[in-house]
Amino acid sequence: MNENSYQFFHLETYAIKPKKGTGRQSAESVARECQRLEKSFPHIKSPQEPVLLYGIQPLDALEQTRELIKDCKDYLGRRLRIDSQVISYGFLSVKVKPSKENNDSYFVKKWEKDTIDFLKNRFGDSFKSCVKHLDEEFIHMHICITQKLDENGGLDLNSFHPGLAAQRACKATTKKAKDHAYKEAMRLLQDEYYAAVSIKNGQLRYGAKRRRLTRKEWYNQKRYAKLVSNLFNEQASLISSLGSKLDKAKNMLTQFLVRKFTDKEVALSSSKEV
Repeated sequence: MNENSYQFFHLETYAIKPKKGTGRQSAESVARECQRLEKSFPHIKSPQEPVLLYGIQPLDALEQTRELIKDCKDYLGRRLRIDSQVISYGFLSVKVKPSKENNDSYFVKKWEKDTIDFLKNRFGDSFKSCVKHLDEEFIHMHICITQKLDENGGLDLNSFHPGLAAQRACKATTKKAKDHAYKEAMRLLQDEYYAAVSIKNGQLRYGAKRRRLTRKEWYNQKRYAKLVSNLFNEQASLISSLGSKLDKAKNMLTQFLVRKFTDKEVALSSSKEV
């Protein structure tokens, strides 16, 4: 198994039909690629069937979104444009080669579970889908997060993309200020993911280049991350062991009390007969 490095979590919004000239993918093209449907993955040499880890298929989530936004209004009360950002797709990866041994390993299974638990807690029932791909360089997951409607029948932006919500909520009039609000919200999301998932799985928040670390400093950080991950795993194992022992003690006590009261009832019944 490859030694893991730093977290990779990217979340981006998409429209039913993107603006002309932007070169962006439509929501459907992203969903089709997630599901490895025909002609949607020209960059993959040997495609494999994706593994659905949670929820429904990405295209089914998109269909739910289409139904939801039919009568939806934008923040100015106008009919929602077809190029409005209405759904989020995300990408999460670990630096682990997609062999069968690695895919079945404790580390990968734990990373998957921790990530899914984080997304459920952070986005609630807006988190609709998580599929795993094993046909590229590293094991990775694609996620789909759909929006909710607010009390006015408009899109609840924070339900599917905190950056977009912060940008729209920014009272400043300059593009620079709005972009700053967007970036800060996304940094906070990355920090939340790091605290809930990455630190427990030996992943660093940033790479060496981003932090301008020397090679020695980078490897020291990786050793520290691995140590912290091991501590989390040891504590989790200890808690699980204690929980098992507590359950066993409860069962023994229950059986003892049942026998005690049963013997007492038998004794009372015998004395009445006598």
